[in-house]
Amino acid sequence: MAWFFLGCALSFAGTAALGVILGVVSPQFLAIFSDMEPVPEGVNRLWLEVPFMGVLALVLTMTAGSFVLAASACFQRPMASFLAVRRPNLTLALAGFVTLGALVMGSVWVESVLTGERLSPPVLDVGWPFASRVAYAAAAAPLLLIAAAAEEAFCRGVLLQISGAFSRRILALSAINGLIFAAVHVDPDPAAFIARGLSGFLFAWATLRLGGLEFAVGAHWANNLALAWFFQPFSEAAQPGQGYPPVFLIADVTTTLIAVAVIEFLARRVSASAAAGPTPAAPPADHEAPT
Repeated sequence: MAWFFLGCALSFAGTAALGVILGVVSPQFLAIFSDMEPVPEGVNRLWLEVPFMGVLALVLTMTAGSFVLAASACFQRPMASFLAVRRPNLTLALAGFVTLGALVMGSVWVESVLTGERLSPPVLDVGWPFASRVAYAAAAAPLLLIAAAAEEAFCRGVLLQISGAFSRRILALSAINGLIFAAVHVDPDPAAFIARGLSGFLFAWATLRLGGLEFAVGAHWANNLALAWFFQPFSEAAQPGQGYPPVFLIADVTTTLIAVAVIEFLARRVSASAAAGPTPAAPPADHEAPT
């Protein structure tokens, strides 16, 4: 457990330093972020969402980096070994983004029908200035990608590999990782806990079946981006304890099952490509083998 305590210490030190800087630059914003309250309503809300997402991405990156560094030091392994076992496969990242993006958008629509609430996407809501909507949408894309990659590096890069020492069963590892993922979000609502657990299970399953973090990062990014663009301003969408309706779990379970089916299809393609890898070229007819 030395890696865990070292990671906590490094993460705390980095976050404390960031807090001091924020306190000097903007005490008001520090108060908002430290309490994890939504950005206040008002005509400038979407402008303020941008630094909120930026600080969140920075905190998550420092946290993930702290634990990767701690695990690397304690297990005497390169830091990169917790993040990748091959060259990044951008096709898998795109597949994760498209799959979860489509499924989450479908889920949001179904949930709006079930609740009877009219959707008011932040990027389309004319109640906020056009310039702020453009800036919010443009900033959300890279900042939420950084945040998603950091979460995956910690939850699926470090925690999943370390938990692999206790079991080799993919179903058990994915379930345990899903529980950990739900727990670290500290949401007291049981339905929300299950929903996040399903997401963690899905991301862990993708990582184990596809042999890398790419699909999980793309899927995680799409999930957060869809919510931020089309559901609620991100500081509000990320709030725990909002009373997640249990009926929404129907859509969450359906989304998970469909995504797992896509992952299995991709896993077969990856395995087939690896099996049919390049073979050495035959030597010329007049080539003599060395003796």
